[in-house]
Amino acid sequence: MIPSVRIKKADGQTGVVKPSADGILAIVAPSEKGAFNQPATYTRPELADGDFGAGALVEAGAYVMDAAQRPVVLLRGNPSIGSAYGALNYAGAGTAPITAGSTKPLDDFDVLVTFNNDGNVGTAGILYQWSLDGGLTMSPATALGVATTIAIPKSGVSLALGAGTILAGESISFSTTGPKLNSVDLTTALEALRTAKIPWEALLVFADADATIVSLLDLWLSAREAEGTYRTAVVNTRIRANGESEADYRSAMQAAFGQATSTRVVVGTDAGDIVALRRGIRQRRPASLAIAARGMAIEISTDVAYVADGPAIGFQLSDDAGLPKFHDEASYPGLDDLRLSTLRTFSSRDGVYITNGNLLSPADSDFVYWQHARVLNKACALAFDLLTSRLSKGVRRDRKTGRILESEAEAIESLVQTALNRELVKPRHVSDAAFLLSRDDDISSNAGATLTGDVEVASLAYIKRFGISSRFVKTITARGT
Repeated sequence: MIPSVRIKKADGQTGVVKPSADGILAIVAPSEKGAFNQPATYTRPELADGDFGAGALVEAGAYVMDAAQRPVVLLRGNPSIGSAYGALNYAGAGTAPITAGSTKPLDDFDVLVTFNNDGNVGTAGILYQWSLDGGLTMSPATALGVATTIAIPKSGVSLALGAGTILAGESISFSTTGPKLNSVDLTTALEALRTAKIPWEALLVFADADATIVSLLDLWLSAREAEGTYRTAVVNTRIRANGESEADYRSAMQAAFGQATSTRVVVGTDAGDIVALRRGIRQRRPASLAIAARGMAIEISTDVAYVADGPAIGFQLSDDAGLPKFHDEASYPGLDDLRLSTLRTFSSRDGVYITNGNLLSPADSDFVYWQHARVLNKACALAFDLLTSRLSKGVRRDRKTGRILESEAEAIESLVQTALNRELVKPRHVSDAAFLLSRDDDISSNAGATLTGDVEVASLAYIKRFGISSRFVKTITARGT
């Protein structure tokens, strides 16, 4: 034999884990076009525009990409709940009847159409303007020509004009609601996400959530945990109807979610107005969008309600005259007590803030806020990934007790503990974390050993109230004396 030295490079000894999906949001929503239930990752809104056209999916993706500065996973759901036109409100004395068109609105709009001059429908000469945000943003004057239909571009909104006259200054206004997913549609979308194997951390679903949808998401997320994938979801209740009182809305939410529970799902409620980045108009968007975007922009241990991080980008709860338009938890408290996640204002600060990122968890649960689920998910994912690398590894056992040798147990513990320290403890995402392997498992059989253990996490505490007294004193006591 020729004398020699051989060195073999080993891998997987230091607790290094695969790249994280932290901060990547998957969004399921309707859109104008594109393949149904085929998720893909996007880093630029214009690419999503090309694939999906107009609608809530692209606008939500653009908002999150801008607010969180992270990529998103977009999936076009196939909605069973159709879009709708609200009641048409007329102003003017023209004789031509105007009715909702046969096309389907793509999104939630506040439509206003005004006519600039007198004319007869079917005869060239009539000019009109349209707006999708209640008149805040008006189109240029458009010639109707001899047409008997007004179609607002890239909105799915249209009006049919009957024979008769149109008078200058005449207008028509109404609201539309876009299509929505039901639980069956969501089930199909979730299966597409499961099989796609695309990395993402949290899921935002555009649907009017109820207890059924919350339960569906919770069960689906639980099943993914059995596969070693730990995620959360954010949904929204229906938006408060025009004319619905705060008291009635709270009663409806209590009835809908009073018995629902999940340690994996955040349920936002009501909405706010934002300027849609792709359209440039004011549109109502669910509170869940503000919550999900903020969550992806921050560390997993940071509370989405952390005031110093500033207001939710672009959201407002009042109209331009300062009158209340959407639910403000500071003015009408009660929904937060139902474990719903709301938006609020502060009298001393500009902008709209998140009240709490509540999980819809039971009253006695350790899972109170979204960050609790996110942090423990991270710990579980680290342990799962590293322990998977040790499956089928041979370990020595004590010949007398049939238990694992202490040195073997310590080596496995150290592998996971190193990762927990690096990914959670050192960055101060938690107060402490530990992986403890049991020394009591009987592995004397040759049939294959089962080792048990615990991933333990001591969460950060989150300040939710200060109780301070103020008083006059003769002298100020120096600190430390």
